[in-house]
Amino acid sequence: MTSNPSNAYHRILPRRTWWRRGGWAVALWSLVSGLTLCGLLLIATVLVDAASRHGRLTVPPDEVESFVAFLEETNAPGLPTAPAAGESLVMQNSGLLATAWMHRDQVFYRWLLPLTQRMAFLRDNSTALFAVIVVLTLLSLIHVAALARIRARGMRVAVQVSAHLRELLHRQVLRMGTSDLSDQEQQRPLELFTKEVDQVRDGVYAWVTRSARDGVTFLLLTVMLFVLDWRLALQCSVPVAIAWWIYNRGRERGLERRRLAESKAESELRLLAESLKKARLVRGYGMEDFEHERFETHLQRFTRDVAGGLRRQGWSRAGAVAIAILFVFLSVYLVMARGLTPTSPVAISTALFVLGTFALLAPLADSLWGLPAAYEQINRSGERIFRYLAQIPEVGQAVGAKFQEPVSKSIIFESVDYTRNGREILKNFDLRIPAGTVTALVSLDPLAPKAAGYLLPRFIEPTAGRILFDSEDVAWGTLESIRAETILIGGSDPCFTGTALENITCGDPRYSTQAAIDAAKRAHAHNFIQKLSQGYETALGEHGEQLDAGQAFRLSLARAILRNPAVMIIEEPAATLDDDTKALLDDTYNRIARDCTLIFLPSRLSTVRRCDQVALIHDGRIESLGPHAELVNRSDLYRHWEYVTFNTFRHFEPQPTS
Repeated sequence: MTSNPSNAYHRILPRRTWWRRGGWAVALWSLVSGLTLCGLLLIATVLVDAASRHGRLTVPPDEVESFVAFLEETNAPGLPTAPAAGESLVMQNSGLLATAWMHRDQVFYRWLLPLTQRMAFLRDNSTALFAVIVVLTLLSLIHVAALARIRARGMRVAVQVSAHLRELLHRQVLRMGTSDLSDQEQQRPLELFTKEVDQVRDGVYAWVTRSARDGVTFLLLTVMLFVLDWRLALQCSVPVAIAWWIYNRGRERGLERRRLAESKAESELRLLAESLKKARLVRGYGMEDFEHERFETHLQRFTRDVAGGLRRQGWSRAGAVAIAILFVFLSVYLVMARGLTPTSPVAISTALFVLGTFALLAPLADSLWGLPAAYEQINRSGERIFRYLAQIPEVGQAVGAKFQEPVSKSIIFESVDYTRNGREILKNFDLRIPAGTVTALVSLDPLAPKAAGYLLPRFIEPTAGRILFDSEDVAWGTLESIRAETILIGGSDPCFTGTALENITCGDPRYSTQAAIDAAKRAHAHNFIQKLSQGYETALGEHGEQLDAGQAFRLSLARAILRNPAVMIIEEPAATLDDDTKALLDDTYNRIARDCTLIFLPSRLSTVRRCDQVALIHDGRIESLGPHAELVNRSDLYRHWEYVTFNTFRHFEPQPTS
């Protein structure tokens, strides 16, 4: 996989995928939204023009004959009588007829005259007003519904994209997460899974909805504007565009000036904060007056910088607004000047349409101007996600791998090296663990025993050397067969979101409820599970009941016991356990030690003492090997490890004074 940020968007939302996931619906509803908005603007200008004429129609003498002929075609009763030659014809209650007749030659109003000819109620002021209001209401409802459908479809596309990315991340985490020794590497995929995917979702939503909705509407309004009167549109476009650019530039410069001022003020704020830490020094040397003077000086600078930043931002914005208003008034002047021209005056409806169109185009231009930021947001977060998805897991199954038989003789680490992030954790590590014995792996470096334990189920791979199960190199065994017989129980393993029974069986239908109960009894988990609100059907995990560290650990032991593996690597919890839990765990260890090979990463001294052998790892090698009692007597390093790990005061912290 490549991680080129320039094509992250196209990988996240290819054109074909976008269309299949509902992009066609977004485009369709965007067209409906744009057409209804244009219709609303057009009908509104008709209404304003008709209201300005008060329903009064004056037909010039040279048009009387054609107007009378037009009226006769309507076959409507009560037609006005033709005036004497050379006189104008006047109608007082003509409804929309006056607007329709006066604009009969304009392209966007030609439909109105035939409509008034066929519908008599449009030739009456009251009924025409009611009809126009109804049409405006219907168009508004359709427009609002179209906007709602655009948002819903856009969010659906964005949610589908984010769900797909989370699915890919989940799969990658399952492939990569087994090699996390310190539990710190989980933070990166967690941040990608939450923050970065949410950034992609928001960016996709903004891009899909705004590019389609505002782009289509901007195009339709611009086309209508230039078709209506291209000369007037061209004259007004230049000052309006300049006004829009000046306003946005002024706003951006204001924000930049404010950020610079706040950055400068931050240094003064740090100096003010530092003075709060010097109370003892100030009082001890009697320098209260000097410190107060310095504090007042820095406080005044801080206040001045913050206020100056806000003031400069305000002046930048005010100046930009003032200049933008001048250019807007220039556009209005150009429109009005055309309306007062004696040769070819612009009708009031045309002037209102032009001004209304520019008023609608300004916020649309703002929205489209912000689209590159949404596109960059998608690319930036998408590039981080794809970079993680491109990582190759440390562990892979060899071609031709065969079934690995359960350990029956011994486990051998043969000259094993393991390096993590440039650090050598194991170096020339040699160890033999006889089958059926109990071994503890200990070290002053907590990662060394953990690395040795993780190597057995092949959660990580050795940098050099081999690991042998009964003289068979595990590198040539199938991962499934190895992990079925070599189970690692983590001391901080969380509960799954599911019932207590599902936490033991992991949803595997091969294991019966009775088998899970028997395993829970061996792990001494049965009693506390029975006391839960619904027993084995009690929901655990994020949205269920919470278990303490001892209960969660015993549940993990039951999960492993149910599978009856040949090898168990048990990492004991670091949390402090009560005496009853410790006694139950000791009994559990005694039970399971009869049937398998136990390898402990211990956190309790009693666990170390029960082991057949203790392997002390130092500088990545086996420093000492033998029972606890023997190592205490002959190894200074082991005694040091025991003291550091188990001395009574290791967790002592002085109490803060109030």
